[in-house]
Amino acid sequence: MNKINKILDLVFNKKISSVIIRIWILLLIVFTVYKGYILGWSEYMLVGEGAWSLRKYYANKGLYSLQYLNIFSIMMASAIIVLPLTLWFLFFKSRQLFKNPLITYFSYSLLICMSIYTFIRIDTPLNYYASRYFLPVLIPVLIILFILIISKLNLKFVIIPLIIIICLFNFTYNIILMQNPIFEGSFNLFNEIMEEAPKKSYIFLNTDSYSRKLLTLNLKYLGDFNVIYIGNGKSLNQIKNKINLYLEELKLEECYLLSTSLSGLNKYYKKIDFTFHVFPQQILYPTKNILLSKNYFLYKLDRKKITNLKINEETFYDIGNEDGIFVDNMYEAENNKFRWTKNKSYVNLYYYKKNNIKLIIKMVGPRPKNNPASVTIYFNDEKIDSFIKESGDLEYTIYIPKDLIKDGEVQKLRIESNTWNPSNYGYNDRRNLGVAIDWLKIEEV
Repeated sequence: MNKINKILDLVFNKKISSVIIRIWILLLIVFTVYKGYILGWSEYMLVGEGAWSLRKYYANKGLYSLQYLNIFSIMMASAIIVLPLTLWFLFFKSRQLFKNPLITYFSYSLLICMSIYTFIRIDTPLNYYASRYFLPVLIPVLIILFILIISKLNLKFVIIPLIIIICLFNFTYNIILMQNPIFEGSFNLFNEIMEEAPKKSYIFLNTDSYSRKLLTLNLKYLGDFNVIYIGNGKSLNQIKNKINLYLEELKLEECYLLSTSLSGLNKYYKKIDFTFHVFPQQILYPTKNILLSKNYFLYKLDRKKITNLKINEETFYDIGNEDGIFVDNMYEAENNKFRWTKNKSYVNLYYYKKNNIKLIIKMVGPRPKNNPASVTIYFNDEKIDSFIKESGDLEYTIYIPKDLIKDGEVQKLRIESNTWNPSNYGYNDRRNLGVAIDWLKIEEV
């Protein structure tokens, strides 16, 4: 305990604290400049895991990339000027400030928090400034420290200009947001559903994840419906099987199906147009909203109708977005947008007609310049094409004769390629990656 007390006394000594904190600030600045250069003017950070796979949209774009640095978000969360002023005072007025142990304590606390969002994680893909990353600890520490500094240095003359600048910065966005409010119109959507389906009915949802979140609880509480989510499958055969299992288990004679897309069911019970406004997903505070729309199809089904439904043929495969029944031996989906293949990966094509077709494959993602992907495509175990995929997007078209299509069966697409390991190029990703598949589309010739 005595040793710990001696260390703390040493660290909180005003002269030693002054030196430590100045060096610490310099290291933060130098590292931020270095990583900012890497982010904005090189391909080094184009690849990332999870949400950081979105770096491909903002890395290596010069000054535009710098807004994604965490230090930029922290500045914006504190009205731009609070963080730079605080660091300036700590660097140039350190001996005067560190006579106050409370300022010393909060200075160390701030720099520890800053280090997490600099040395450990330099950027954030999607983050409105005072988000869950900064708001709970870092921003309060910064504001408290700034108030203590102003008080200690007796800078009363700067208080009013500071308040004006902060208010102008914040109110600018508040006014813009009030002029462009989000309107979902979701209550109208629920009303239209409740007008057609009686209370306590069973409603099966075959929708995307956004619609699942929007509809499930609201339909349960507003209409007292029994809501069952069965995924976002486009295979009608799979939908039939799932609903039949529930009907048997629950001993139901009829139910409702609410779907965003199910082309195999041509005669829907009701079509509901849903228009809503959302803020764009971006790093900057939004200054406008985006108008979007969805079509929902409500089907009233009984056992006979379900049995008579015909199998739906799939011509579009959105890889990465609830594609579990289609893909095999691929890596996990990234942000519901794409999947990386391995050296050998498969896609099951639910297409049954004996027609000449063309298969269009949309590929995305980076690839080292010295190691492009050499891709070979097999269709039902027959080699049909090979090509080179370099860094960036590529739509590649392959023509498949009807002789290779197995009548009435699921077709098997095999994708083989050489792989690359991002960890060999400085990335924190040890997977052996082939090519990133966004979607596939079948068109009849």
